Amino acid sequence: AGLKSLRTINLRRNHITNLSASVFQGLPNLSEIYIDAIALVSVFQNDISVLNNIHNLNVYNNPYQSVRQLPSGIFSNMTRVTGLRMEVVDDEFLYEDMFIGLSSLRNLMLSYNQISTLPNGVFNGLSGLQTLDLQRNRISSLSASVFDVLSNLDHLTIDASALAIVYQEQDFMSLLERLTRFDVYNDLPKDFLPIFQDSVRNMSRLKTLTLRGIDDTCLQTDIFARLSALTTLDLAWNSLSSLTEGVFNGLSRLDSLYLESNRLIDISTGVFSPLSSLHSLYLYRNQLTKISAGDLRGLSTLTRLDLSNNLLTCVSSNAFTQLTNLADLRLNANDLN
Repeated sequence: AGLKSLRTINLRRNHITNLSASVFQGLPNLSEIYIDAIALVSVFQNDISVLNNIHNLNVYNNPYQSVRQLPSGIFSNMTRVTGLRMEVVDDEFLYEDMFIGLSSLRNLMLSYNQISTLPNGVFNGLSGLQTLDLQRNRISSLSASVFDVLSNLDHLTIDASALAIVYQEQDFMSLLERLTRFDVYNDLPKDFLPIFQDSVRNMSRLKTLTLRGIDDTCLQTDIFARLSALTTLDLAWNSLSSLTEGVFNGLSRLDSLYLESNRLIDISTGVFSPLSSLHSLYLYRNQLTKISAGDLRGLSTLTRLDLSNNLLTCVSSNAFTQLTNLADLRLNANDLN
């Protein structure tokens, strides 16, 4: 009775096997819950309607008290849920029509699991879904038709190994063409480049692209040239030591470029020249030792530049002369003297 302002409750990683529905009564503002699957099942068996006002549901299949599957219909009255995250799940956990009832669901996170396949019809009822995260799974069998019902999907996160299975299927190519955001985790070091290039060749609506798990061999001249609508490119937290000349060709609309936490040791003169609309450039946590005249050529629109946490010992006196709009410059945690 005294928790009428409570909005979020975290019950995960406990030993709850029998959770009374009455626990959630008198919580009119509760909108987000973190809960073990076995506890959620017990609420369902009592009276799941007490969770009808939840907007964000996070379900964890506690390995010490796991359930093979959630009961059919467990989501049938959760019409207000817009975000669902499920962790520690495998193939047995997913089944056809599993998400029926989640008519307002916009974001579905199935990342960091042991999923090797997606059963046909698993996404039935999710025509309004906008974001689907499948990264860091073990998908080895996949049909493009499983995505057919996701007519409003515009943000997909997926492993390269899963992408390799379906990227040439016409239905999946049509889905890719609708996306405005695409995140790929590369777990195929040798085959990534041709798969990626084929996947993005018709993604004319794409505005945000994130690539993880890549190195120098994954980037080449004109690799992003077809992505003319791109405004954000995130290449952070990779193993890049250099940037090929012409790698950013075609990205005249790019606004933000994230290159932090790589292994960059220098900047090729003019590599950023095609980025005529760039406002933010993040190069912190690399291994840069100097910034020379011409390294930042063509970046007259740049307003934010972060070069912190590098190994800089020298910055040319005219390194920043073309950055006439620069408002935020970060050079902290270097070796300048």
